[in-house]
Amino acid sequence: MIHWIRFISLSFFSMSFVFSLSASEVLQKEISFFVDHPATDVVGICGDITHSPIQIKSTLKGYVLTKPFSVEVPLSQIKSGDNGRDDHIRQILGAPEISSVEATIDSVTLSGTGYSAQGKLKIKGVVKEFQAALSVTPQDKDVIQVQGKTTVLFSDYSLENPSLLFWKAKDQIEVRFLFLIRAK
Repeated sequence: MIHWIRFISLSFFSMSFVFSLSASEVLQKEISFFVDHPATDVVGICGDITHSPIQIKSTLKGYVLTKPFSVEVPLSQIKSGDNGRDDHIRQILGAPEISSVEATIDSVTLSGTGYSAQGKLKIKGVVKEFQAALSVTPQDKDVIQVQGKTTVLFSDYSLENPSLLFWKAKDQIEVRFLFLIRAK
């Protein structure tokens, strides 16, 4: 009888451990790009991104990313509201030879009252480490909203600064992202 109790207890513990490490469900995802230009600010939005499974676990201290994950932003899905500008942005980012911008999020750490994500960003074949400030806001039971941003320099990736009317955009792109995730 004691063996059965131990077996049942170990089985329950094992099942709860496995469930706590299962992939979280991504309910909403969007990445936005902001470029400051003297003539006009450019905003590009991509909601059609793909990602590997995201595993987030809730703890007493907050949320923990239990495994790195990757995100792929297809260049064809970046929309700014101007088709000519979108084509130019895609060309700057390497299209048609390159089809996406890729990021790997290696870790997320608690940083004061917020979080910080560390990873690698690949643009036009160039890979650089990045860090992004995150805010994690509970929405519903087990649902969190993760918002963040980071700044990328055109020059770090040997990219041409977009120009309009002979004025070049500033050397930076602000990348913002929003994920609505059901943590399991």
